[in-house]
Amino acid sequence: MGPVISRRHVLAGVTSAAGAGLAQSRAAHGAQEMSLTFEGLSAVPTFNSIGLYWRASSGSSDREASARYRRPDEAAWSKAHNLWFDERSHEGMRKRGREYRGSIVGLQPGSDYEVEVHIAASGESARRRVTTWSEEIPFKRTVRLASISRETLAITESGSPHGYVLYAPMQGGRASIDVAGTADYNVIIDASYVVIRGLDLRNAARHAILLRRRAHHVVIEDNDISQWGRVAEDGFGIDGDSAISNDEAPHGQPRGEWPEIRAIVIQNNTIHHPRSNANHWKKFRPIYGSTHPAGPQAITLWQTGGNHVIRNNEIFSDEGHYFNDGIGGGENFGYGGGPGPDSDICGNRVSHCWDDAIECEGSNSNVRVWGNFLDKAYVMIAASPTMIGPLYIFRNVSYRARYSPQHNFNTGIFLKAQSTMAGARLWGGGRVYVYHNTLLRSSPREGTYMGVSGFGAKLLNYVSRNNIYDNTRAAVDGHGDSATNDFDYDLMANSLPGAEREPHGVVARPRYALWPKEENFVLSQGSPGLDDGVVIPNFSDGFVGAAPDRGAQEAGRPPLQFGPRRD
Repeated sequence: MGPVISRRHVLAGVTSAAGAGLAQSRAAHGAQEMSLTFEGLSAVPTFNSIGLYWRASSGSSDREASARYRRPDEAAWSKAHNLWFDERSHEGMRKRGREYRGSIVGLQPGSDYEVEVHIAASGESARRRVTTWSEEIPFKRTVRLASISRETLAITESGSPHGYVLYAPMQGGRASIDVAGTADYNVIIDASYVVIRGLDLRNAARHAILLRRRAHHVVIEDNDISQWGRVAEDGFGIDGDSAISNDEAPHGQPRGEWPEIRAIVIQNNTIHHPRSNANHWKKFRPIYGSTHPAGPQAITLWQTGGNHVIRNNEIFSDEGHYFNDGIGGGENFGYGGGPGPDSDICGNRVSHCWDDAIECEGSNSNVRVWGNFLDKAYVMIAASPTMIGPLYIFRNVSYRARYSPQHNFNTGIFLKAQSTMAGARLWGGGRVYVYHNTLLRSSPREGTYMGVSGFGAKLLNYVSRNNIYDNTRAAVDGHGDSATNDFDYDLMANSLPGAEREPHGVVARPRYALWPKEENFVLSQGSPGLDDGVVIPNFSDGFVGAAPDRGAQEAGRPPLQFGPRRD
């Protein structure tokens, strides 16, 4: 059959409808080569972002590298964020040693961009053209599924960049796959260039969707997933059982690496109510020998090749069926980790997690986490450690955080940011940018306890700008311990210690236009933080007024959107 247009989506704060007149032969979402090199400059696109890697002959940590971009039909250039030079050699991943890295964000899908990088001190530069992923997906074949099935759907037929295979219900309907706990999986994907859409997946004994080694360039969209996972003898869940996962290792056995699994798009899904419950931080489990939460997760991408997009999903549950992590992966201490390099996690609504709402730990090479609404978790975003970087965390909203049911919703943190000793080695030190986030507080008992915390360890290489840290304890724990950190222009409810004070930080509570309501976080006229931030190229573009607002939402701009798009 001819090309079919995939549903279009609007990302949080970014209109992402593909431009008109795209040629049907243009490669779909990730069909371009993962890395395109020219004059030492590599570029890895997604729908709305481009990761840049530049091994310049004159590169050094004391030579700043600027970046700019434009559409081919535009005369004027737009300034991008400067690239960061990583002076480390990285014995475990030599290709990432001594290079400039960084991302361009807020781009249009399916569009050509000219990108230029430049070192003023030496005059060295490089330029190339990059095409972002298109949201128009051509299909070579559609497999219509029965409205009700009790058996696992095994997908082994691959498509190609010019024709995906679509698995979907009859037009106008839904397809239910309920295996009643008799099979480990609802769907097994062991193929590439595949789309699964419009499925209701129930009662998988382990994972609802399993991604096997041949799974790359896969789109999982508009599905409703619930009631998955095993229940251990102690009544809690088995760690890592997930709605979507690539982890097939037996319980307690070492997990492997799956670099072939890449370019997975997980969008517009509703993922809720696993069969089991994770333990909280005050509940010791002999089966694991720890109080660390263990149990079901929504999305787990373990040691994959990365270049994923996880966007516009709603992940939630109830008080008796908590997740360990909402979106997670691993391994933390290594050059892999989750979600893997050149990935976007954006526009999601995530709640009911005893550990992390979003876990992005390990490499974090050009990983971007933005525009998410995070609630009812202990740690909203975990980035311990970030080994490679840069990791960008921007325009997220953090609401109620807690440690256990015995604690109120004011005992958790926004960003876990430590660098950690493992054996004789320090893991961490990759650059992390924290821009334009809002820690939302509706009362003294509902909000976030800590902003950015190293959990007693030093923060290394963190940059913070234009955030609203409306939390009950200090906004940042330990950033003054290292000269590699740079915190300024934040709005903070509590002052920092003398050695850590921000030159342009403001100590005050924000005032919102409509309050108290969960998602009204537009600053009111006269509020601290309104029109008094600093311009961050590419990250505060399009601000209204004399200067950018601090926090996630710019007053006068379209409101941030979270969760599935139903357009």
